[in-house]
Amino acid sequence: MLWSLRSVYVRCWRYAFACPVLFSLPIVTEAMQHVAEYSQGFYADLASAKANEHSMLRMAFGTMKILSVLIARYWVIRWLEWGDGKRTFGFDGRSIATFTPWLIFEAAITFPTIWLPVFAPSLGRPVMILSIISFVLCVLFSDWSRAASIGQSGGPVRSARKVAPIFLWALAFNLIALLPIMTLHYALMMVAMNGHHVIRWIVLAADTIVVGYLSAIVCGVPWFVSEHALARFDVRHAKLQ
Repeated sequence: MLWSLRSVYVRCWRYAFACPVLFSLPIVTEAMQHVAEYSQGFYADLASAKANEHSMLRMAFGTMKILSVLIARYWVIRWLEWGDGKRTFGFDGRSIATFTPWLIFEAAITFPTIWLPVFAPSLGRPVMILSIISFVLCVLFSDWSRAASIGQSGGPVRSARKVAPIFLWALAFNLIALLPIMTLHYALMMVAMNGHHVIRWIVLAADTIVVGYLSAIVCGVPWFVSEHALARFDVRHAKLQ
């Protein structure tokens, strides 16, 4: 796991320089959300942040950001797969056709967990359960997202069969890989709430870069889970022969 953890950070950092325009998509949407938050006094203090947590303007930009991350997975995985800009960016009708069902499914299980607290705040426990289920499915369907991004046949059932034997590894890998960068992201938000106006903008600008890197890691983690699952699958298959 240590090798995979190091690799996901290093290779996603390389992706940022190899594909700066695509890397900047979540950065742009995060910057737009920060501007919206600032205009509503979100960073005045913790109480203001809580009061504006579910404002429609903030949620709209947050939805755009998450959608940009889901779409970015297509290119992140293709770059991790080949490390070749030409193949990564080249038009591939088959991969677009295979990626679209995954994108629709992922949006269908992600956006309800974001918007239900806004329109039905009393559904706290059900939303929490739905979020856990959504996360588990995302882990199990890691191989599906990889196959879909590179135009290979696959699907949720086949992906779950491959990932299930290493599910605990995959779960731990997701949590450990995302914890450091997520901690930095939230730490910067807290610093922004307690700083001077100039300091706030500097910190928020830094946070947009952190979110861009975080987004690349979120997109890249499933590729490493799929790699580990396929390696274990090939070993088991060889032993049965």
